[in-house]
Amino acid sequence: MVPPVATEAPTTVKVKRDTHQKLKDGATRFHSINDYLDYLLELDDRQKKIEALRLAISKTTASQMDSYHAETAAWENAELADQGASL
Repeated sequence: MVPPVATEAPTTVKVKRDTHQKLKDGATRFHSINDYLDYLLELDDRQKKIEALRLAISKTTASQMDSYHAETAAWENAELADQGASL
């Protein structure tokens, strides 16, 4: 996590008291609530990327999957051959 730049002035975010307490409790593993919020935002971004990948995979045709499997098998065989040659 990137620490905030010293020139960034903090702001106030209005949340319910119980939400504030949950943030405070969750932030105990972090340096600050800001670091915890950065972590949560990164986690959300990662989840969006994973979901986009799942969607792309679900749209992959059978022939594209066959091509993928053939290509990865060729690369695996090449790596195994390289390892065998160096032994």
